[in-house]
Amino acid sequence: MIDFGKLLDAQDDEKPIFPKEIFESLVRNEQFSYLRGDQERVLEKWFNQRELKDNIIKMNTGGGKTTVGLLQLQSSINEGVGPALYLS
Repeated sequence: MIDFGKLLDAQDDEKPIFPKEIFESLVRNEQFSYLRGDQERVLEKWFNQRELKDNIIKMNTGGGKTTVGLLQLQSSINEGVGPALYLS
């Protein structure tokens, strides 16, 4: 079994909450070296409204919804909002 608690304890206390900062801190394939314009706009708008109970994200097929969703999830976790679950 994996002890996820050890992974959480190993991280430093200063965790970014801005989705773009989280993205830029990731080790990623060169193919994904930057967020696309639509992704940045959606994340910025979401971040400014993140305290609302319900937010709907609508993006085109192939628009990067998975990346946006995972960055939102990590941002929320880093901010102390949880528990969280991401399904796709």
